[in-house]
This record gives sequence, C-alpha cells and structure tokens, in this order.
Amino acid sequence: MTAVSKGIIYTDKANCQDCYKCVRNCPVKSITIKDGQAMVEQEECVLCGTCIDICPTHSKKYRLDLQLFEKMLEEKDKPVYISLAPSFPVYFQNCTTSQLIQALHSIGVQGVSETALGAEIASYYTRKYFDSYPGGVLISSACPSVGIFLQKYYPQIYEKYYSEMPSPLGYHATYLRKLFGKSIRVVFVGPCIAKKYEADTFSDIDLALTFKELDEFLANKDVKPEKFNNEGEYCTEEAENARTFPVPGGMIKTVHPDAPLLGTRTFAFDGMNELKLFFDQFKGTYENLFLEVLACENGCINGPIMRHISNPAFNRLNFIQQLEISEQPEEKKYNLPLKVERKGKGLKKSLPGEKQIEDILEAMGKYTEEDMLNCNACGYFTCRDMAIAIYQEKAEINMCVSYMRKLAENKASALLKADPNGIVILNERLEIISYNPSFAAMFQISETMKPKKMQELMPDDDFFEVLTKNRNITNKTYHFPENDLTVKVSIFPIENYRLIGAIFNDISEEIQSKQEVENLSEITIANAHKVMNNQMKSAQQIAKMLGDVTADTKILLHDMIKLAEKFKQ
Repeated sequence: MTAVSKGIIYTDKANCQDCYKCVRNCPVKSITIKDGQAMVEQEECVLCGTCIDICPTHSKKYRLDLQLFEKMLEEKDKPVYISLAPSFPVYFQNCTTSQLIQALHSIGVQGVSETALGAEIASYYTRKYFDSYPGGVLISSACPSVGIFLQKYYPQIYEKYYSEMPSPLGYHATYLRKLFGKSIRVVFVGPCIAKKYEADTFSDIDLALTFKELDEFLANKDVKPEKFNNEGEYCTEEAENARTFPVPGGMIKTVHPDAPLLGTRTFAFDGMNELKLFFDQFKGTYENLFLEVLACENGCINGPIMRHISNPAFNRLNFIQQLEISEQPEEKKYNLPLKVERKGKGLKKSLPGEKQIEDILEAMGKYTEEDMLNCNACGYFTCRDMAIAIYQEKAEINMCVSYMRKLAENKASALLKADPNGIVILNERLEIISYNPSFAAMFQISETMKPKKMQELMPDDDFFEVLTKNRNITNKTYHFPENDLTVKVSIFPIENYRLIGAIFNDISEEIQSKQEVENLSEITIANAHKVMNNQMKSAQQIAKMLGDVTADTKILLHDMIKLAEKFKQ
C-alpha cells in the first residue's frame, strides 16, 4: 500500500506531486515534506479538511469507515441509530427527509434522529449556565476542529474559556442511549471529517460517517432515496430552532432566539484563518462575552465534504430555504447534566537559535534582507518561517523556489561557460538575448560591441524558418571568410516560450587540416610523377647502353669464332 493511514487524514504517496499547496493552505502548518512528499503530522493536525479540499491530485484522503458501518448493521442485537446532521438537505438535494429516512431503514438502520435535537439540548444547558453567569468570556462551538485547535495551539485559552459542555452530537448520542438503551450503536452522518475524532474519543458515539460515505454506501447497495415514498419519520421528536447550528450565529440564535443573552455580548466568527488571527491577539480582557466559533468558513454547510457541491453562498441559501423554524418554540427541559474535562495539551516544538536560523538562511542563498523574498511559494509566510521548519525537519531546502532557480541558473551558467560550442538564444524578433563565451569568441564579440540582432552576425533566414515552421535545422555548414570561420549550426525552437536556440560547432581547424592534407596529396602525386618520369628516362638510357654493348659483344664473338675456325683448318 502506498497510503500512509496513520490517522484520520493521510497522504496517498503515489499521487503526491510535491506542489506544496497543502503547506500553503494548512492553517497550522501540520504538513511535513519528506523526499518531496507532503505527510500529515497527526499530532499537529486539527482535522479541518483544508488539505483534502485543495489538493490538486487528490492525494490527501480521510479514513473511510464503511466496512465498520456494514459490520454494525449486521449485528442485529445492537441496532444502529443515525444522528443526522441538519445540513443534509444541501448534500442530498434529490430527495426529501422522509425518503432518506426510508432509504436508511432499507439498509438495516433501526432509527434516524436529528443531530439538531442534541443542539437544542446543548442550548438548554447553555441558557441554564447563563442564569448564573459569572461574567468574563465563554467560548463555545459545535465543531470538533475548534476544540482540537484551541487545545493544541492555545491551551491556556482552552482551559480557561472553552465550554465544559459536550458538543450537540455528544448530547444527542447520550440522549439516544437514554431513550433506546445502552446497547444501541450511534452513528453520526454529516459534512464533517473532524466528527470522526469525536466518535473516536467520546464513548457514546460509535462511528462518524460523512455524507459522501453514506452516499457511496447507498450507491453500492443500489439504494436510491428518491425512489422511496415519503412515509419515513424520525424516531424521536423533531428539533425546533437548533437546525440553524450549521451556519455562523446559529448557536447564538438557538440559545436565546428572541433576544440577546441578557447582559451578554455575543459574537460569532468562522474560518480557520480568522480563528488564528483572532486568538493570536486574544487576551481575555472582555466582560460578559459569548463567542460562537466554527472552523469552516460559512459554517458546517461549507464543510470539506460540501465545498464541491456549489459555491458557499448557494450552499447557505439552499440551507436557509429548507429551514422550518418555530416562531414560538416550546420550552423543554432535559436531564443530561454532562460535563467534559477540558485540559490543554499544547504542542512542544523545538526552536532554533538565531545563529542556527542564519546558517539555514545562508544555505538557502539568503544573506541580506533583499534576498528574503517571502514569496510563500514554499508554503511558509516568510523565509525565516521556512528556516525554522527546516530546523524542525518539517521542510526541505529545495522547497525554496528562488534557491532552486538560482541553483539551476548557476549550474546552467557553469555548463554554458565550459561548453566549447557556441550557444545563442534569440527571442521571437530574432534579437539576441543570451550567449556563452564560446559564441562571443567565434564572432569576436566584445563588451563594447554587442550585436542586438542575429542578422548583424549572419543571415537570419534559417532562424526565421525555425521560428515560423517550428522545426529543427541540423548540422548546416556556414562559412564566414572575414573571420576565417567555418561552423556547423543546429537551430531549434524552445517550445512554449517563442524562443530560438542555436549551437555552433567550430570546424575551421578541421577544414584547414583537410585542406592541408589535400595540398600535401597533390604535392606528393606531382613528386611521384616526376620521380617516375626520371626513372623512365634512366631506364631508357640504360637500355640503350645495354643495347650498344650487346651489339659490340656479338660482333666480337663472331670475329673470335671465325678466327678459331681458321686455326682449326
């Protein structure tokens, strides 16, 4: 397996493209880059789902619990009850509430109830709390990511100001067990990935699924909610005003729908970036302030599972349109006086000293303030932040775009300078924009006399043809007698940039050597002919001399024979 599934959100390494988009967008920088791949740091992650939403290759994934859900449905002695988040109409737009309930019954779910009912219980206890409100600041949220965020990154604020009451889902799960027995299974279905953490840590919640998981499960079972009749009903009473919890300010409105909390200022805000900016400056020096906070911008209706349905404004509009709110809600009383112990964990991170930061920055080629581009391409707000991340082994130096560009330029420059071939680059107007020292030497270019266009050095017809026809010209020979230069030139287009590149191979010495060989051959042949002529003359003279001597010898021998015959007679 290529996926690293050590947590609720993890990375599929096979698809991760080291683009650093998750680092740039993660509000708490809980991403570690190792060997160019982005891994989720489970201890630092707040489960907001931002990385899943923005990952261009979909390599960020969350834990799927469908197999466990199916196993629960098979255990008939422990019936499954669904806690259905109030934002479901935004996701399941093609069916009614009754049809969805019928569809859930068809797969073996015993009962369906609104999570908003748990929100009404949470609101009830919040009102009771304000009856004896001691003043100061109270922070409350239905969102697990907010609690995780404050617990890890602002532990003192979490311990001192965060509400001790369970979340609406926690109240709802406990309420369902009170109604239907301790042995039931409570499964939450909603737009939130972080609810899986709540299910893992709160004993009354057995499992949390996203709308997307449930939709996939129904599709695998060939169950189409829109095909069912409208006879499905909730197994409990319906919620009244708490269905507004998924939008910012919905909790405040539910806690005291007719008027603001008596003697208390209320303030709602949302979005992880807003949370971070706010709590960075939060001092707690406020009197009678109730803060409602949601991690997702525009609230739960724009959770990580919902963002691809439509834009946030339409998600909110569609949600508001389906709300049914009682104008005069009935006052209900509940007997679930639950409290959750709030202890801030706080993350312990080693920080480098100033000298260590400077050493890392210098290794990145950043010596002065002008070198600190702070471009955020690496994912960190400043070069200094990245240096700290490198020290903490969460980042790699090659994440710095300016460093890598300079490194590439230096390598390319070194190669070009060392290349014995002449290299030149032209723009689409055939103007010279760059060349190496070998090219300058070939054409005797000086610092005081630099040509602007290629036609100042040679005819540019071939360059124009390469530009317009987008084809290569290879090993074409050009001779420049004024420079005593002969070259073979390869011209090629640099695609997507409307640039032309050319490589000049100086073959002048080769041509000269070839000419010298040809000249030497001609001299040698001429000399050979001369020698051969002389040899022929000598041979002829020798032959003549030999011929004369032979004739004389023949006469002499003839005379001697005659004389000998006379003596014989």
